Amino acid sequence: MADVAFLHVLRGQHVSFHDSTYEILLSGGLGTVLCRNLETGDTALLKIEDLKLPSPVLEQAEQTSLLDDPEDLAEAKRRLLIIEPLLKKSDRTESNIVARCAQFRVSRSTIMRWIRRYQHDERLSGLFRRPFRGKGRHRLMPEIELLIDASIEEHFLTHQRHKEQATVDLVQDRCRIAGLPAPSPSTVRRRIAELSQRERIKRRGRKKMIRDEYTARGGIFDEAKCPLAIVEIDHHLLDIVVVSDDADRQPLHRPWITAAIDVYSRVVTGFYISLDAPDSSAIGMCILHSVLPKGDYLREIGVAGNWPVWGFPTLIHTDNGKDFVGKMLCRAADEYNIHLTRRPIHDPHFGAHIERFFGTLTQTIQSLPGTTFSNPSERADYNSKREARLTLAELEQQVANFIVNIYHNEIHRSLGTSPLKQYGRGIHGDGEHLGIGTPALPVDPERVRMDFLPFYERKIEPYGVAIDSVHYYHDVLRPFVGLKNAHGRRESYLFRRDPKDISVIHFYDPTAKRYWPIPYRDITNAPMTAAELHRRKALLRKQAKEDRDERAIFDGRQFQRDKLGESLSKTVLSRRRRRPIVATDMSSAANPTDTSENEQPDFESIEPFPTLESHRV
Repeated sequence: MADVAFLHVLRGQHVSFHDSTYEILLSGGLGTVLCRNLETGDTALLKIEDLKLPSPVLEQAEQTSLLDDPEDLAEAKRRLLIIEPLLKKSDRTESNIVARCAQFRVSRSTIMRWIRRYQHDERLSGLFRRPFRGKGRHRLMPEIELLIDASIEEHFLTHQRHKEQATVDLVQDRCRIAGLPAPSPSTVRRRIAELSQRERIKRRGRKKMIRDEYTARGGIFDEAKCPLAIVEIDHHLLDIVVVSDDADRQPLHRPWITAAIDVYSRVVTGFYISLDAPDSSAIGMCILHSVLPKGDYLREIGVAGNWPVWGFPTLIHTDNGKDFVGKMLCRAADEYNIHLTRRPIHDPHFGAHIERFFGTLTQTIQSLPGTTFSNPSERADYNSKREARLTLAELEQQVANFIVNIYHNEIHRSLGTSPLKQYGRGIHGDGEHLGIGTPALPVDPERVRMDFLPFYERKIEPYGVAIDSVHYYHDVLRPFVGLKNAHGRRESYLFRRDPKDISVIHFYDPTAKRYWPIPYRDITNAPMTAAELHRRKALLRKQAKEDRDERAIFDGRQFQRDKLGESLSKTVLSRRRRRPIVATDMSSAANPTDTSENEQPDFESIEPFPTLESHRV
């Protein structure tokens, strides 16, 4: 993992470009800087997204997983909550520092150390590196630790809102009763201080404080004062049918787009298109596309143009769908200090910017072949599936071209200027207002990518692992086969997968603290997207169901014929066997003892009753 997480584009900063070291002189416009080659003295206008740190970035030797330890995560969030008002130098006055120290009972040196550590790494995980946990943090007996945890849970975290001292007294009393040495009051108070501030407020019944401190106020989403202050994200079902990307190019169905828009400038910061119904994975992929530079992406899909938008937003405003609160999304947002907030239910005012963009995009989509139009009356006799011509990749190219070369450069009615110019004004200023400066570039884009990819927890079998019935294997998995945790259960491990290419998954090695790529077990299998895999599996299930139903109908009719024939045969046989009994002389049957002494019954000619025979069968 790189020692520094982000490259800040500042005057005098040394950067690397094509193995040469440059010094940044000044801004050259949106997305570019004027630099001087330190070896030749030549100046050049360079794209910011092509710059790197001059020292080679270390290979990813260690990466703390966001899912490693919930206690670490809660502690890091608590520390960030304490230092967050002090992260801006303009707000870091001595009186403010002293106030935070007094409020949270933390020394000044500790707060300053946390600030330096966070500003150096700029990720939440930078605040819970193992060394800062404290040497010998849990040196108490396990029984005492359990008593402390139970007392905090049962006494402090309740609606009664008992004082800390009351909880300290309870712990000491319980230890004396149990015959254990009582911990010091400061030890118990430290355990209470380690609680998440939000969890403490919530569990102690302060609902109003939760609303005041952690819920966005009404109207804030129209008050974005700078780029990336507020970004809206939502899903939209596109009015077009796409075709398969194989030789047959058969019509499929309408795809979904997940897009992010900057409220201040109305620029689209990123998007993601898929045939699968939207979920938290789509949100993660959209945010990932939003925060990273897009030069390589545009070259890959064959779109000429400039999209100089990247960086982490301060707040992401989403819909109320459950797909916006996935575990992966919340942990990744915590890691990069992104605040997630959802729009109020039944309030169309919130989220209006992204909805207006979707309306503009729809007009372009309806000019493409295969459109479904907005309603059946508009579509009339137009056969959308028969007229469909674009694959998903070709549609993505059309959407990207529209965003980069048309939408970003047209005059926006609400702004009075184009979204791209408004964004540039917010970044560099306009003579009247100062800009916020160029957003920092991630030094290790792969690390950011891992944090936002969908994850899966799987046990490792001798054959590897399986996700969606697709098997993966690499020798790096072998040491983890059959390992058990402290409770004697099979251990589960973290895997991540890019829905755009499922030929490789990424295994988080908890020992080496890094991700390893794990390929298909059968390396001859072709790469495909997750949507394509789901489509093929659905097709196979449908074919299997049709085959099974047809066979079942045929077998059922044949069974009916066979059983009907057997029933007729049994009925005829039964009637034939019944005739000798019915024809027996009634007088003889009435006097069974009236027989000649010399006559012996013929047992061989006796036949069983048909009813008994049937019961025996």
